[in-house]
Amino acid sequence: MNVDSTRSPGGVARRGGLGPLGPGDGDRGIPALFEDVVRSLPDGIAVQTEDLALCYSALNGRANQVAHALAARGVALGDVVAIAADSTSSQAIGLLGVLKAGAVAVFLDRKSPPSRVREILLDCSARVVLSEDATTDLWGGQTETRPELEACPLGLSDVNGFSDRNPEVSIPPGSLMAIYFTSGTTGRPKGICRSHRQGIYEAYLDIRALDLGPEDRLLMPVSFSFGASTRYVLGGWLAGAA
Repeated sequence: MNVDSTRSPGGVARRGGLGPLGPGDGDRGIPALFEDVVRSLPDGIAVQTEDLALCYSALNGRANQVAHALAARGVALGDVVAIAADSTSSQAIGLLGVLKAGAVAVFLDRKSPPSRVREILLDCSARVVLSEDATTDLWGGQTETRPELEACPLGLSDVNGFSDRNPEVSIPPGSLMAIYFTSGTTGRPKGICRSHRQGIYEAYLDIRALDLGPEDRLLMPVSFSFGASTRYVLGGWLAGAA
């Protein structure tokens, strides 16, 4: 579905001087829309936790480093990158960095049994596992099915030397944004795919329904591994909120 003035808040101006959300927004991926917000509100708070606050420019720069680091490891448009970070800020940086690389995000719960983690990694054919510490034991060290998994961890501390400039990656809105896996309580976990277009459309619905603006703060009530998580995050970011 396209994001246009008849199906979304296309003609509704966002508070905070971010301008109208027009039909053209449906022709771009999430990173391009996020970068519009960064230009309008560079010092606005994008992520706030108990011990850390990241402004939009800082979050953007850090995510850009992740994107460039992923590209250096051969990650390209449509490749899958698993995110296994603990902190909310690291998960947010990881998500945005993966999207800026044109890749597809899959969140892993570090508390899950290694067998479930391995099953998800194999099912989605993840090329890289992004975490705070470049852990190699997340999947229990059993890599007989995909030996290359041993070489794919990337720690957030390893991206410091990469450029913080916006990567030049063209991301069609129909491209996959994320894959969320069910709990598997009734059998094997199933992957649910979401595109950039779906994420943008749902975010704009929330912006309009809640009248979101830069002065607003949204509580994250679910884990990033839960399918609705990106709706909360993207709705806040595209409105300039935190």
